[in-house]
Amino acid sequence: MILPYTFIRPPTQAFTVTLSNDTKIKILWYLLLSALGVFHAEVLSWSQPGVLIEPATFALVTPVYAVHYILFGDLMGRYRDKKAVLYVFGCLTGMYETFITKVYWSPPWNPEAVTALGVAWVELLWIGFTWHAFMSFLIPFTLMSRLFTPGGRTSLKARDLRAILIVGPFMGATLGYGFGQGIEVMLPSVLLSLLVISVLAAAVIWGFKRWGFTSPDQLAFGGAGRKLAISSFLGVYVGYSVLLRPEFIPFGIPIVTVLSVYAGLAYLASNVLRASRETALPISDPLDGRGSLRYLLLYAAVFALFFLAFAGLQALVPLLFPIAASFIVYAGAALPVGLLIVITVRKLRFARRQRMATDYA
Repeated sequence: MILPYTFIRPPTQAFTVTLSNDTKIKILWYLLLSALGVFHAEVLSWSQPGVLIEPATFALVTPVYAVHYILFGDLMGRYRDKKAVLYVFGCLTGMYETFITKVYWSPPWNPEAVTALGVAWVELLWIGFTWHAFMSFLIPFTLMSRLFTPGGRTSLKARDLRAILIVGPFMGATLGYGFGQGIEVMLPSVLLSLLVISVLAAAVIWGFKRWGFTSPDQLAFGGAGRKLAISSFLGVYVGYSVLLRPEFIPFGIPIVTVLSVYAGLAYLASNVLRASRETALPISDPLDGRGSLRYLLLYAAVFALFFLAFAGLQALVPLLFPIAASFIVYAGAALPVGLLIVITVRKLRFARRQRMATDYA
């Protein structure tokens, strides 16, 4: 008997999403980068020391960093190991403290902050152009490019990793003791965070080997991926700007000032990218997973040594670290001025060489 059409049920099919190996590699790479980023940005500043061990905090904080890493990482492409490129894009990342947290318009810890054109410049230069540029961006990208990307040993020198071994623990310990944290808080927070990162790194390395991560070109996005990155970036900015301290969004001159800073950084970023293309390095070295995990273990050991040694210094000279932390903040506010001048001068020299080469051609 032939049943009427209305009684025939089509076979059910499970809804599945198939990801390509390159997509899986991108997800793992940016997940580990985000973990390293929030560790250096939030744990070592003692703003959110439990961000990697508290799921709710991780879910709230990490998207802010992740959308910057994904979008800017794709824009930087093969030049994500160039220090000038990383620094300028790190400054752009640090600008999130305007529209998302409104810190540069109204620092919550210092409502009477000195402002000019509606912007707290000391906070912008120290937090955005020093702390975020280096700790939130340059250092995490350097670690990823050096330890978790094929060709890292070619594109970056060993002294970069040796410098991070000192800078990370020194900054974390100095600011921690300077801001009144105790070793009973700092040491467990850092070691547990690095344990989480190490476990994640081991899983990421396994995935890289399983899915064939052989070239940094596999991290590049196609058209659909880039659209998703841009929409996620804009979505985070719109959502967080509405949810976090919306009453501190100003009008008029403060907005114009911040947009002018964005425009200047964007122009500088496009030029340092253009200048980097003539010095791109070849990719040759395979990924050394065991060496990368050994480095993270060494990193944890150096943190422990710094915290224990600085605890003794704190007991001997109680005012040492509050003074040192204040010096770091104000020196960090002055440092970006010099760095941006140097980068701009080099950009102008590069543009001049290009014009001369064009004239002689």
